[in-house]
Amino acid sequence: LVSLYVSGDDRLMRKALKHFDDSRITEGLTQSRYPAYIKQIIPPFSLFWIGMVHDYFMYRDDPGFVRQFLPGIRNVLEWFEEHVDDTGMLHGLEWWSFTDWVTAFPNGIPPGADNGHSANITMQYLYALKNAMDLFRYFGWEAEAIKYDRLGEKINQAVYALCYDKKKGLFAETPEKMLFSQHTNTMAILADAVDERGQRKIMEKILNEKGVVKATLYFKFYVFRALQKTGLGDQYLNLLTPWRKMLEEGLTTFPETDTDPRSDCHAWSSTPCFDLLHTVAGIYPGAPGFKKIIIEPHPGTLKKIDAAMPHPSGRMIRLYLDLSLKEKIKGSVTLPEGCSGTLILQGHKKELTEGTQEIIFTP
Repeated sequence: LVSLYVSGDDRLMRKALKHFDDSRITEGLTQSRYPAYIKQIIPPFSLFWIGMVHDYFMYRDDPGFVRQFLPGIRNVLEWFEEHVDDTGMLHGLEWWSFTDWVTAFPNGIPPGADNGHSANITMQYLYALKNAMDLFRYFGWEAEAIKYDRLGEKINQAVYALCYDKKKGLFAETPEKMLFSQHTNTMAILADAVDERGQRKIMEKILNEKGVVKATLYFKFYVFRALQKTGLGDQYLNLLTPWRKMLEEGLTTFPETDTDPRSDCHAWSSTPCFDLLHTVAGIYPGAPGFKKIIIEPHPGTLKKIDAAMPHPSGRMIRLYLDLSLKEKIKGSVTLPEGCSGTLILQGHKKELTEGTQEIIFTP
């Protein structure tokens, strides 16, 4: 996503999608790194590969390329389906269920992932099911879409019944309800495990309540997706403390973790390169193939936004907003030829057409 937003070049993304598909083992899962001489399997990464395919589907008008991954997506989903027990939750996952480098997750594995019932991994599966169903429906795989829609409902009901703590208003890591994390509740938001009103309440709690396990650099990407989804994107710039510390420490690349990083150049923490355009400027696709453009800025305390992002047409999407005036917001939007879109700003909506159009709103 960073490469798409900052350069418009999708070749590395296409290569990664294809390599991961080629890496799938006989059980159906993708390998976590490929090609490699040591086989490593991280089941949640197979779920996020489905998310990668869905991202490409939204950002590029290339259905032929996307369609080839549907059998592999089905195989990944089937592997997890085989691990849904009579409680309706995932149980007994093999391999390494890495989720994040937090001390509450030994070796990065959330409680219950190996030999119990992990709401964390179950929610990640629900999120993958949601992404997969979009693809199945678009390409006419109705049987798969119906099957996994029903399975998702069953799993959602189970994890809510077993792990949702009504007193706290949060999902616990396991049915024992001993630990609560941003990770599980972020995925609950992204997977629509609760309604929109409930999602915003959960987001506010995981941002502010003490005792909730906080995500590190890697998983903050998903926390920020939930932040944006719940309409709280204006808080994004206030949550960049770990990245400001990187600058203070003289780093010129992105480290793997917040403290004592094993790697000082790790792509998974480079997400501000994406979020400044996707969340702050608010530019993202509103339909598959980026055929419709949504611009929904979350400027926070900024007084000006001046942003440009490459569209797959080869032309630029441009946004300029002057937010310094109390009585009105002025600016302009430029969409590539043949494109339409919607600007959403402070409760206002404006339909956009190709070319440059002036923007004037009264807050």
